[in-house]
Amino acid sequence: MEQRLEHKKKAGLWIGICVLAVLIAAGIWFQRKPVVRAADHPEILGIQATVERDGQVYDCEIPKYGILQEWKDALIVCFLRAEMRNTLIPPPQVYHIGEDFVFLSVRVKLDQRTVRVNLCSDPRYNSVQMGEAHQHIVDGEILYQKVYELVSDVLPAYEVRRGREDGLQQRALQPIGRRGGRRTAGTCGCMEIILC
Repeated sequence: MEQRLEHKKKAGLWIGICVLAVLIAAGIWFQRKPVVRAADHPEILGIQATVERDGQVYDCEIPKYGILQEWKDALIVCFLRAEMRNTLIPPPQVYHIGEDFVFLSVRVKLDQRTVRVNLCSDPRYNSVQMGEAHQHIVDGEILYQKVYELVSDVLPAYEVRRGREDGLQQRALQPIGRRGGRRTAGTCGCMEIILC
């Protein structure tokens, strides 16, 4: 009887240790960190966007020189205050352009790499992108609103209308290449846009 109790105690102890180890690992994996750090000397390189308005889809590319310095500074402040964390589920690779759809991708140069801060009116697609890896943006809806308010006035000056004759499935922000007969999109992976 005593041996059985001792065995149960040991089993319970090992289960507790395993659970604690899993919780610690999850805490480290999902630990929050800044989207950018001031020590990395962040610099805005440009903004790409896809916007739906009045039944039409527009692509925009705002180069570095088209963004006022005060807007660049404001964007950097937004990113310094925002946080990101690892995610087990990457953003969906296909999204639908519906009414009032907006997708923004801000390229940010850091000391060691360049990242994209992807923000969308559909929060499922908010992410910080490093190559093909994506980090979840904490409170991404709030960051999207702040960034959209900063750039919304300048977007129309760079808009190019996309017609349905361009095809139903397209990648908005990167040129589409071919790899093994499949449509791909550079470092962003394969993300297709379906016009609704």
